[in-house]
Amino acid sequence: MSRIIGCLFILVATPVCQGAVILDQEYMIPAHSGVNYYHDYPEDYLAQTFTVQNSGELAGIGVQAAVSGRGPFTDDLHVRITRVGQDGFALADEVLAATTISPTELPVSPSTSPERMTDVDLSGSHVTVSAGDRLAILLSSIHSYFSPPHRYYDPNTPHHYLWFFQILNPHPGGEFSIYSPKAVGPTPLRDIYLPVDDKTVDAGFRVYVNKVPEPTSISAFVILGGFLVALRHQQRRGDLWCLNG
Repeated sequence: MSRIIGCLFILVATPVCQGAVILDQEYMIPAHSGVNYYHDYPEDYLAQTFTVQNSGELAGIGVQAAVSGRGPFTDDLHVRITRVGQDGFALADEVLAATTISPTELPVSPSTSPERMTDVDLSGSHVTVSAGDRLAILLSSIHSYFSPPHRYYDPNTPHHYLWFFQILNPHPGGEFSIYSPKAVGPTPLRDIYLPVDDKTVDAGFRVYVNKVPEPTSISAFVILGGFLVALRHQQRRGDLWCLNG
């Protein structure tokens, strides 16, 4: 009986859910192509929405962002993961996870898309996601294109953050937008004014999810129940044998 109890303890105590980090989705702009947008003002942000494809925990994201050159920066690039409103725009105040990227971690690519993405780990935020959720990646920084004395045309500090995107809706399920009240007005700009039917654009990004399998604890308890029933039945047979003897 002690051996049976030991087996039951191992069965119940063994973890039943083990996740695996997978690439949930990715849109990689071919190197040396694409269109870039500079981060204009300190209060601005650039956003890319997306639709989660796998349930689990958000493990990390990557962005095809860059700096225009190596030089003095007054602030890191801030990354936020937020919810998305009914209108399809990022809800900047509903932050699920946040981190920063140092300018030294980003590739230098002033005019065309870089050959790589820059990944950040978000596993410590423990953001639970479900397939079909709409989320957004936001990039912002106090160091911006129009924040003196860091203007682009200043020869002493000409370097800034930029994010690359592509036109014609290359990655359905989300879209790129620019929040800059001074530059585009109070409503984020998400359509590129080109003579095409689909004006949606997408920035280069990727998403990692720690995909957790369905819990098997119910199955474990079913097996446990079967063991207990069998054990009880064996005990009853032993009692009857003693009585008959």
